Amino acid sequence: MHGGSRWQCGTVTVEMVWGMWGLGSFSQSAAKCAADVAGLRVMVVREPPAKGAHLVVWYPIGDVHEPLLSAWSDRTEDLPIVEGIAFSGKRVKTPE
Repeated sequence: MHGGSRWQCGTVTVEMVWGMWGLGSFSQSAAKCAADVAGLRVMVVREPPAKGAHLVVWYPIGDVHEPLLSAWSDRTEDLPIVEGIAFSGKRVKTPE
């Protein structure tokens, strides 16, 4: 279940990766906070300000492997798009 996908549209790139995550998986210098996305508590990771826009959201769904979404652009003005993508997740139950 490890692995993921990457998409690019214009100047924005999005990567969704499945893996085993913990607090030690992220840079110590990154700002970390909790947020609610579609009723699910997520961890938001923001790297210190640099060129462009970059956001990582860990969606802890309670399974061994969990999704981690990264969205970024070299253009600071793309931050609203990056944030919109990063916070667009929702948990959908698959039919049995």
